[in-house]
Amino acid sequence: MIYDKALIISRYHEDSSNPIYNSYIKGIQSQCNFTHFIDYFDQINALGKNGFEKQTIKTLEKENINLVFFIFVSGDVTIDPYFIETIAKDRFIAMVFWDMEQFFEQIDRYYAQLADLVILSANYEYSKILKTYNIESICPFSLFDKDKYKPSEHINRTIDVSFVGEVTKGKRKEYIEYLIDNNIQIESYGVGTKNGKVSFNKVVDIFNKSKINLSFTGTYANNLYSFTSNINNHILQNKGKPIEIALCNGFILTEYVESLNKVFETNSIDMFKDKKTLLKKINYYLEHREEREAMAKKAYQYAIKNYDSEKGFEKIFKMIDIMQIKDKKIILDKKFLQIHNTFHIYYLIVFLSNYRFKSAIEELKYIRFTKGFHTKDIVNFSKYLIKFRYKRFLFNRHCNKIFKNLKNKDIVIYGAGIHTLNLFKNFEIFKTLNIMAIADQNKTLWGTKINKIPIISPKEIHNYANTVIISSFKFENDIKQYLIQEYNNKLELHTLYNSKYNEDLISDKIDIYQIYKKSIHFI
Repeated sequence: MIYDKALIISRYHEDSSNPIYNSYIKGIQSQCNFTHFIDYFDQINALGKNGFEKQTIKTLEKENINLVFFIFVSGDVTIDPYFIETIAKDRFIAMVFWDMEQFFEQIDRYYAQLADLVILSANYEYSKILKTYNIESICPFSLFDKDKYKPSEHINRTIDVSFVGEVTKGKRKEYIEYLIDNNIQIESYGVGTKNGKVSFNKVVDIFNKSKINLSFTGTYANNLYSFTSNINNHILQNKGKPIEIALCNGFILTEYVESLNKVFETNSIDMFKDKKTLLKKINYYLEHREEREAMAKKAYQYAIKNYDSEKGFEKIFKMIDIMQIKDKKIILDKKFLQIHNTFHIYYLIVFLSNYRFKSAIEELKYIRFTKGFHTKDIVNFSKYLIKFRYKRFLFNRHCNKIFKNLKNKDIVIYGAGIHTLNLFKNFEIFKTLNIMAIADQNKTLWGTKINKIPIISPKEIHNYANTVIISSFKFENDIKQYLIQEYNNKLELHTLYNSKYNEDLISDKIDIYQIYKKSIHFI
């Protein structure tokens, strides 16, 4: 192998809310003797643009790394292309893009011109388009960690039909309501659904328990983005969801997209093109269990062989080893620079609002104002940021009221992660509570301490107190249900979030990309 060291510049999701990033990182790590990972959002948030770039160059030179992977968040234009051009000299650059169908024209091709190899996660058709730009690519489709996605030891299909995902995309909500109107017992999970967002472990459990797992191919409505074309709303997008389901040995019924014929073998999944066909096929497969299970098994065997991230990156590295580093020449057009400027104005606004004046001045000097920006997006971002900060103020008042009412009780905190550390940091009254222990499912933490408070198994809670504060945003409901079942409703449980406070309002970090995404829906 030519490259035994790699730098990975991407995102990392500790809570596995979007495990595909972690899966790709694991795949790269499996092929190298040494890897260094940089979460570019966290680094820029902590160090500013210049600090991130200096730290990256220092790492590359110190560790003598000549292979760099950029795994971008879809539609993100945070990183300076000229910085990439600087580090790309005499180094092999590989790039991973998501949702290229939406962002190729405006964003992705401008970054891709600096890549020696582009790794496509979905639509293989873009290999031909990239070739016209003299850009090499490979399309292994979406890759996942087979140790995270796996079948249950015992098959127990208790859910007739399920859908996991956002109902804001395409015609998903319309299809789900049509099925309900036609007496189909469907359970839906995710943003905009009756069950709401669930943890990753719950998602795997749903895939395993469902007789039929639905997948849709529609994209976000492009009128949400001021820089995308509305004509792209017609695009049927090849999703990674069917592969996730297949790795759990689940049966897949997905909205039609032609490229799926290249993802799976014949007769391992089924597709539909309209509501009536969907209803007809659901009724058919609910009545034909053996056929359904045989197809699920065939899809599972194919997915294990082809879409595990370690096996996928083994093929990718074989291709990298025989490739030459190309000369890279950057060309940027005004429409890309306008989007890029807009994103860096977001950073400028956030740095100013956090009194990070040095980082704000760096952004001010960097932004090419003469190239223009998207005023509407900046106004909406600013409005949402103000709304977010006010919501956080109300949430802090709400939490203080809860903590005040518990001041004279013995308490166990459930959750030994960042969320709890931020409670200690941000709430003076929290530090005065009579916290007897902190419970967590992570066995490696048992016996250790946070602020001299012991970390225990959840099964030991009753030995310390009967009152529990659940310290988690994403897993709050799952933890609550677990404690209710484990202790038969004998604990006094207190949650911090509700329908009014439905996002993480404890974290010190402001994720600029997430604020941007939410500001789109705030319009």
